[in-house]
Amino acid sequence: MRAFLGFLMVFVVSGDEEVLVKGFPNGSVVLPCTCFNSHLENFFKWQKKDKKELVFKHEMELHVGSRYIDRIETFRVNNSNNCSVQIKNITADDQGQYQCSFYHGHQYTTNYVKLHVCGTYNILQDNEKLQNGKKLFKCHVKDCYTSEIHWTLNGHRLTNSPEAAISTHHDLDPATGLYDLRSNLSIRESNWTSDPRCEVKAKNDGERSPLMKPNEVPKDNLRLLFKMIPVMSALGLILVLSFRSKVLQRHNQRRQHRQPEVST
Repeated sequence: MRAFLGFLMVFVVSGDEEVLVKGFPNGSVVLPCTCFNSHLENFFKWQKKDKKELVFKHEMELHVGSRYIDRIETFRVNNSNNCSVQIKNITADDQGQYQCSFYHGHQYTTNYVKLHVCGTYNILQDNEKLQNGKKLFKCHVKDCYTSEIHWTLNGHRLTNSPEAAISTHHDLDPATGLYDLRSNLSIRESNWTSDPRCEVKAKNDGERSPLMKPNEVPKDNLRLLFKMIPVMSALGLILVLSFRSKVLQRHNQRRQHRQPEVST
């Protein structure tokens, strides 16, 4: 019972769920981090996890990573529960996973945020041979808007023809707010100097999702809170059952002590 209660408590205080935030080149973005019951003088730190790069640290005095000097703004002075940080003039190099670490009472807690810089594409391209003498090329891209995928060969754009067939589709991932773009190119093999390449062109540069305000509670944090409610309910139920079991045990012990001995 104690081990199970301990597991639930660790689950409740751990911030393992990752929040996705979108930003735009040369703009500003807020990386959200809510640190309830944290005092102003307490330690907290932001770092870029994938590169183990310091962004900002508050430990007796302030420390800012060399790449983030004059680009960082915090909000904890105005709200001790807000450990969010704003990064200004963001670039493609800022894309990646970040972690916010702080003390929640006596518990060391870490929250994770993934920053996607819109307009910077991570293109995954693959190919395989088909039985009809053709070759299939696949292109996979994730971005903030419904971008267009173009195929080029030796610097020339490919279109649907008897030699080449192109199919493209995109879906919006409601969990991340990013578009999942996929395109397939089936083309007859020839004496190419290089393989076909997929290129991405933004269709609607003006369609930008509103950035989060510094003091706004992120929806992902609310979603995490709703997920924690069943865990808290289960924890409360276990505590009630444990308390009830102890009360019944004590009651039975008292009845046994009060029961008169039967003479033989």
